[in-house]
Amino acid sequence: MKSFVISLPARPDRRDVFKTWNAHQPVPFKFVPAAEGWRLDRQALVSSGILDADNRHFNPGALGNALSHRALWEECARGREPYLIFEDDCCLRGDFWRHAQPIMARQAVEHDLIVFGFNTDAAIAVRSADGVFSAIRFDESVKYRPGYFEQYARLRDGRPNLFRCHQFWGILAYAVSPKGARRLLDLCFPLASREPIRLIGDDRAILPYGLDGSINLALQQGKLDTLICYPPLALGPNSHATSDIQTAIRA
Repeated sequence: MKSFVISLPARPDRRDVFKTWNAHQPVPFKFVPAAEGWRLDRQALVSSGILDADNRHFNPGALGNALSHRALWEECARGREPYLIFEDDCCLRGDFWRHAQPIMARQAVEHDLIVFGFNTDAAIAVRSADGVFSAIRFDESVKYRPGYFEQYARLRDGRPNLFRCHQFWGILAYAVSPKGARRLLDLCFPLASREPIRLIGDDRAILPYGLDGSINLALQQGKLDTLICYPPLALGPNSHATSDIQTAIRA
C-alpha cells in the first residue's frame, strides 16, 4: 500500500510538524511536492479541460491543492492498489493504523473513497441504511488548547464507526481506490463553480471553490460511493491564518 503526504516545497515548517506528530505511525509516508497555484497558467488549464472557463471562485491556493490531489489520482487510476493520501497539516490519532489497516483491507477496493479525517469547522452529513440523512456538527474549541494535537497523536480510543458519506469538508486524510480515482477524475474536472452544493442541516447553498466542493457536488448527485469514519482518525488545525486556500466565495 502506498501512502503520500502532499506538501508545498516552501512549507518545511508544516512537514516538520507532520513528522513530529506522526513519527510513531507504522505508515511509510512519502512526501510529494504540492503544485504551486500562483505558477499555474489558468488559460492552459482551461484549454486542457482541467479548469472551467468561469474559474474566478478557485483561487491559486485552491487550484494548486486540486492539481496536487489530481496528480495522485491519475497515478492511482493506472494501478491496482488503493492509495492513502494525507495533507501536511494532518495529525493522525495514536491508534490510526490499528483501525485504518483492517478498514482498508475490508473496504478500500470495494468503495471509491474512505474518509479518515475532515475539517470540523463545518458539518458532515451521513446516511443511515434506511436512507435518513443526519448532519453532525462539532464544537472544536478543544483543538485550541495547548498541546491538544500532541495528545491526539498519542490517543488510543475505540473503533470508529463507518457511515455512508453524503458531505464532508477538507480532504485531510483519505483512501482512494483505483476505480474511485478514475471516477473522481471524471466527476471533479473540469473544476467548475456553476452548480450549487446544498449544505445538509443548513438552509443555504454554496458554489464549489475548492476540490472538496467538487467532491461534495458528486456526492450530492449520488455518483460517488464514499464511507466516512466517525469519530475521525485524523484531525488538523484547519487554521485560516496559515491556510494556503483562502476564504470561500459563497453563492
